[in-house]
Amino acid sequence: MRAVFVHAPQVFSIDEVSDPEFGDDDALVRVRACGVCGSDLAYIDSGVTGFNKPKLGPSALGHESAGEIIAVGRNVSHLAVGERVVINPVDYVAGQTIGNGGPEGAFADLILVRNATRVGRLIPLADGLDFAVAALAEPMGVALHAVNRSGVTADSRVVVLGVGPIGLGAVIWLKHKGVRHVVAVDLSPERLERATRFGADATILAGAGDLAEQLRAHHGVGRRGAPDTDVYLDAAGAPAALAEVIEIAKFRSRLTVVAVYKKPVLMDLSAMLHKEMVLTTSVAYPDELGEVVEFLGNHAEEMRAYISDEFALTDFTAAIRRAREPSSAKIMVRMDR
Repeated sequence: MRAVFVHAPQVFSIDEVSDPEFGDDDALVRVRACGVCGSDLAYIDSGVTGFNKPKLGPSALGHESAGEIIAVGRNVSHLAVGERVVINPVDYVAGQTIGNGGPEGAFADLILVRNATRVGRLIPLADGLDFAVAALAEPMGVALHAVNRSGVTADSRVVVLGVGPIGLGAVIWLKHKGVRHVVAVDLSPERLERATRFGADATILAGAGDLAEQLRAHHGVGRRGAPDTDVYLDAAGAPAALAEVIEIAKFRSRLTVVAVYKKPVLMDLSAMLHKEMVLTTSVAYPDELGEVVEFLGNHAEEMRAYISDEFALTDFTAAIRRAREPSSAKIMVRMDR
């Protein structure tokens, strides 16, 4: 079988490796599609994979995947060969984090899913749901958890900073939940256009004009002249943007950080203190994947626009190159030979 491995900084390859062996509690899945995540790009750049126990290469890459079960262990009674599934890449109980420092990665023909006896490790798909759309479950799960953590209500006025795949997913969920007004901010006109297509009420091109003034035009004027924005959701990971939000935010506004910062960030905690701002962080999708898979099954056609490009595994280098371009959305890799 083929699998993508990171070997060193900027060194990755599609390698031929032995098919995995599975035990009584495991399942073997033929991967059909896997999305390129921003963390994949970071792993390639650094040559190091994983967050909790970083591993210097070689290590397997890819975690946003969907496929079909081709074998199950004798103790896996709730799943069957032939079922089409989304793979939950994180199971700390089983000690498996697919594509994040462990031996298994989803940019591969086959993937061993350990501890498949646990409900939620493999989530069945709606009939006919395309594997590429199904593989959106992981990034859409990250986005949904961030929205859930942000404490929005239908009356909230929200700003999403950065509308790459996660920020775009946040826009989708915010509007799906009936949030009154959502402003998308990004450096890329293409990404802003895509956010509008998915329901953003307004967009702001980052760096083009005064952010506070533009937000006051959309959300009105709050206490002491601040934009009357209730929630800022940071999916950009730009320290300067974070500092600007803290400077312009109104009293008792909320800031949710889902972006991954590669280095420590200086924050004006004194300003946050006097404004009684609420800072919340969000990671992964502890309870959301089932809801996301159901959503994708009901909105399959419209969610295809979330995918800007598709590549074969043999064109993996081109897929990574495209994922680095600001105009891209989700890049999907198909495993079919």
